[in-house]
Amino acid sequence: METGSGSLLYDEVVIATGHGLAGSKQSHTALAPIAAASLSVEQSQDALRGVPAGSSVWIRGAALTAYDVVLALTEGRGGQWEAAEGGPGGTLEYLPSGREPQAITMASRHRIPMTPKPASIPPETQDILDACKAQLRQWGSLGPKETGQMWRILLDCAIQVAALNSVPASEETLRQTLETGQSAQFSTQASPFEQMGCGLLAHQGLKPQTQEWVWAAVWSGVYPELIASLSRFHWTGPERKEFNSCRRKPRAHGLRPANSHSPEADGPP
Repeated sequence: METGSGSLLYDEVVIATGHGLAGSKQSHTALAPIAAASLSVEQSQDALRGVPAGSSVWIRGAALTAYDVVLALTEGRGGQWEAAEGGPGGTLEYLPSGREPQAITMASRHRIPMTPKPASIPPETQDILDACKAQLRQWGSLGPKETGQMWRILLDCAIQVAALNSVPASEETLRQTLETGQSAQFSTQASPFEQMGCGLLAHQGLKPQTQEWVWAAVWSGVYPELIASLSRFHWTGPERKEFNSCRRKPRAHGLRPANSHSPEADGPP
């Protein structure tokens, strides 16, 4: 690489494009898909004009990039939040500007509401996560590695976190929750809206923790060490498919309304 002070030689180069490639670049004609990046990161005026006030928007994807699109079409158009009168502490009410879409629906192939990260982690739980991170670092320092060992470390961590926080769980149910993105307790909620509300209250500590809370605590607590350990891992096809499937869950569920615009927002987890 040529710089102002001379040439630099690197053994490896990583091109981190981030949200810049979130969604395909397509023409912004009526009802045609609009790339999420053009609405959120690039703030393309052509793309923004393609989503007029009062329209119905369907977002394909329900991860972080999808939330960026929602914010761009709401707060980005003058909408504001204020404390709701008479609601529980911290409850907010959205005040529209009148320039937003009349409806925004996020959809995911997994059809499961995205679970937020816990608002806080108890110190005793953090001790378990720190021990898990040390195990992952040791596993990552090995020569040839097996993903089965990695899953064993993560599952043992989840079992300990569940037991410490009095979350009803077994090794089998925790494994099922990881694989499907949804525990039996969570699936009893009548609708995706209620599931999302239940998850938010549990992560705020206003309802008993669930197995989703357990995996959110484990996944967010050890993720940097996990990725560092996997940075030079040579995947087989099935191993990568299994990891990506678990990494992407849970996600959001939504239905596409009729006559909708469609930003492509299958963003990062």
